[in-house]
Amino acid sequence: MCALKFFRRYMLLQLQGIVFLGDFWHSRGALPVELLNMAIMELRSWQCPAIFIPGNHDQVNLEGQVHALQVLEAANPYIKVLSSPVEYMGALWLPFRRDHSLIEKAVQQHGQIHAIFAHLDIVGAFLNEASQAKEGIEPSVFPQDVPVYTGHYHKPHVVKGTRIEYVGSPYQVSAGECEQTKRFLVLDKQWQKIGEIPLDIGPRHFIITQDEKAPSEIFKNIQEGDRVRWHLPSSTLDDSVKLELEKLQARGVSVDTVFPIVAFKQRIKEAENLDIFGLFELYAQSVEMNDNVVKMATDMLRSLNLPAKLIQRPQVRCELKCVELEGFGAFLSPATYPLAERSVRIVSGKNLDSMGADSNGAGKTTLVMAPLWALTGSTDPRPDSARGLPSAEVVHHAAKRARVRVDGTINGKPFTVERTTGRKASLTFIYDEEDLTCQEIRMTQFRIDELIDTSVLYRTVFQGQHGGGGLLEASDREFKEELSKFMAMEVWMAAKEHSAKVLRNKKTEVEQVEGALEQLGKQYEQLQKKVGVCMQRSQDWEVARCNKVTAIETELRTTKEALQASDASFANTYSEVSSTMAVWETLRKELEQALKDGMESWSLPIRNTESQQATANISFERLLQKQAEFSQQVRMVEASIIKKEQALIAFQENVTRSVVCDKCLQPIDAVHSSQSLSQLKTDLATTSDEREHILKELKHTESEVKKIRKAMDLEKKAREMEAAKEKQMQMAFKQTSTKILSQLNRIRQHVSAAQMALNIAGPLVRASSEDICAASSSTEWLDGLAVDEVAEGKSEEFTKRERNFLGVIQKLQADVHSRLSIEKSIKELEIKYHSAKEERNRYEAEYDVLSTLCLKAGTEYQEMKEQISSRREEAGWLKEIDTAFGLTGVQSYILEGALADVQERTARYLEMLSGGSLGLLLRPTKVTKSSKSTVEAIDKVAVVRLSNGILENRSLRQLSGGERRRMALALALGYSEFASQRGGIHCNLLVLDEVLQHLDGEGQARVVAMLKGLPQTTVLVVSQAHSLLAGTFDLVDWVIKQRDNATVEIAEESLVQAV
Repeated sequence: MCALKFFRRYMLLQLQGIVFLGDFWHSRGALPVELLNMAIMELRSWQCPAIFIPGNHDQVNLEGQVHALQVLEAANPYIKVLSSPVEYMGALWLPFRRDHSLIEKAVQQHGQIHAIFAHLDIVGAFLNEASQAKEGIEPSVFPQDVPVYTGHYHKPHVVKGTRIEYVGSPYQVSAGECEQTKRFLVLDKQWQKIGEIPLDIGPRHFIITQDEKAPSEIFKNIQEGDRVRWHLPSSTLDDSVKLELEKLQARGVSVDTVFPIVAFKQRIKEAENLDIFGLFELYAQSVEMNDNVVKMATDMLRSLNLPAKLIQRPQVRCELKCVELEGFGAFLSPATYPLAERSVRIVSGKNLDSMGADSNGAGKTTLVMAPLWALTGSTDPRPDSARGLPSAEVVHHAAKRARVRVDGTINGKPFTVERTTGRKASLTFIYDEEDLTCQEIRMTQFRIDELIDTSVLYRTVFQGQHGGGGLLEASDREFKEELSKFMAMEVWMAAKEHSAKVLRNKKTEVEQVEGALEQLGKQYEQLQKKVGVCMQRSQDWEVARCNKVTAIETELRTTKEALQASDASFANTYSEVSSTMAVWETLRKELEQALKDGMESWSLPIRNTESQQATANISFERLLQKQAEFSQQVRMVEASIIKKEQALIAFQENVTRSVVCDKCLQPIDAVHSSQSLSQLKTDLATTSDEREHILKELKHTESEVKKIRKAMDLEKKAREMEAAKEKQMQMAFKQTSTKILSQLNRIRQHVSAAQMALNIAGPLVRASSEDICAASSSTEWLDGLAVDEVAEGKSEEFTKRERNFLGVIQKLQADVHSRLSIEKSIKELEIKYHSAKEERNRYEAEYDVLSTLCLKAGTEYQEMKEQISSRREEAGWLKEIDTAFGLTGVQSYILEGALADVQERTARYLEMLSGGSLGLLLRPTKVTKSSKSTVEAIDKVAVVRLSNGILENRSLRQLSGGERRRMALALALGYSEFASQRGGIHCNLLVLDEVLQHLDGEGQARVVAMLKGLPQTTVLVVSQAHSLLAGTFDLVDWVIKQRDNATVEIAEESLVQAV
């Protein structure tokens, strides 16, 4: 933040823009929101253009397109982030890419540009003051006439012989940057450098070595906030040192005092380059053996006619190129895995056949240990046996045989070893295009061992997961047996027997390595100047952590007090809502009953009216039917009368004109005619009377119809009037019921809201503080609870009551929100408090590394200055030779030298793994508990640095699991290096299987940092899926087991497919 504010002030004064070349964030991982907010708020205040490119620490995915600068670009329109190689504003911009070919392609295809801005690894650039980059992009890729400005490395410098300039970090991030002058570059519009502006931001680092002549001169330049690492020669502080420490601490300077670990001094330098004669010469020098004694002893050794391997092991360089597996372990189908130039490579697994395992059983160990089986016929030792798997057990259950082939070179000449097992076993060995395979596997293995001692591979190349504590847990006999493999003890036993017969003296002149001594002295002086700069960082960090813990404690206490203060108000509000809700529940029931009664009373008149109307309709229909019947009868009677009148008239006319019947032609009788005429008249009269009667009935019926129709019309008008009246009443009832329903709905809503609020608030009222923390997880219910505004159009009394009820509910909701928020804050503060209390000081590693380097250089410098030659009295020559070849002579000397060599190599790795907090002493003798005397047995003593810097010796049993794991791993790597040098076997491969067991996050991070510094060009580290180690590296090879067959997914191939 200080750097951002500094740039903003300069922008206000004279700058027209800012270019940032990557790694805005120092490391990947979760970012505190507070820090992110601070950065965004600061960047928002920038008022001039800024161009950012992402660095490797900013990027998330393999392609580099997803990175943590996107949020910065979104925070300020003046900020432009270039995520891909692109030409912009006359320059070529190159964000970090893991695939160097993409960078080279972008450089080759660029147009006319004035400069290149990048975030790159350049071969030959300085990572820090002590090391240069060996991997990366060659400087020759870039044009010589175009300046290249790049980020990535913190040291500001120009790569020698080029125009490639590393801008460097704006402040000293670690002690490794002590004495570095920080600055930022000023460029013109053509991107040419026109100046530099020095930066003095953040704490500076100072390292004071033990033999610093004038530390007080350094103290004068130290400011408040600086960090000093002071290497002191002894844990006992004299008064002057105490006074200086008090002064520095009073000035606000963080001081870290470091005391040296008293180690067993190594007696044999560069033993791996010495034969038995060289070792004896060193021994003679150590015991001050005179020239004649040394010469006689050397001649005696020469007369033994020892094999060349025993005199000096040949140096063998073995380069493993690739391994091919088929039917071996989990690998049913053929699989090829590259072993050359892989750098540090994580090998993890995915077991898709098992629901109970992610990576166990996938075949990770099988893959990396396959070369060992091909070269030796054995796998890594198993927990239940000192040996590996038998040959029959390495064959896949669905295969008839197992086959492993290894290709590589021995001393630059190609070789191939292919081993198969099954029903018939075989071993093929081809070296330098010559087939050296013998008829027997045993003889072929002997030919292989002649060129490369495969027994050394178990300790130098393949570190299996089943080794447990390894050498750290080994007994005295087991440890000495391991060491004896590389010390040729049989030579000295034979020489001891021969010295009893031939007692001659020999002495050889000790060759002084003046040039090496002078060079070591210069390096030692440089380290002395650097060590004192590192002491301050750790104390500053501790002060900052204490301040952070205090601030959290204060805030936590204030928050808890606020919670207690809200208890009474919260309980009262809860009680008020409970009582008010009961009243509203009663009102709801009353309104529901009123609505029900109104609905029932309205339905009865409607039913009566409908019944009356139906009855009237039936009567009217009957009268109409009767009227129709009477009309029909009238018509029929009238027709009958007409017929009868016509018959009467016809009869009369016929009687008048003739006396013969026109029908029967009989004569007509007058009497009979008179009777017939009378009868016709009577019938006509009767029919007329009948018509009159029917007409009267018809008139009466029509009168009744008219009366009924009139009554129906009146009834219709009455019904219409009644319907209109009923419609008005219905409208009134509808409005009333609508109002009642509206009130009911709002009452139900408010009662429901109150009930939900009470359900959430109830546990908060009744529960203890522990229960409340559990109830705080229900805040999602409360967020979904909403109370409507008071509806308009109600009675004043209802509105008033509703407003009061809503106010109480809203107050309860607010109280619940407030209480849950306070509880959540308390929980978060407690987490922050414990996290801050348990956080470890991460600034000790740099100091420990430099102090160890300085201590080692000082020890080596003092040892090389010592006089190692002297003369013995001639009278003791014979005894000296006899003693020299005995157990207490050269054999003990070699053992001590080997122990010291192993200890020194182990200390280097242990320094990286523990940050100087652990040490291991390997002593050739140990003190017995009973007699307090010494015995010839290897004593392993752990050294632990206490919080005050004092060193304390402890037994291995007192170490924690993580401490033992770090010490065992450091000893395994130190012994591996020792065995490789002494055994003469140098391999490009190192396999580490499950090395992170029992390690915490810091320990795993240190293992990662250590692995990146190993000399092997290929380091295969087997790790479980989703582990910290697998997530730390960009490239991970995966062993995928599916359908009982394991396959290998190479990281580079996946990256190419992703691109």
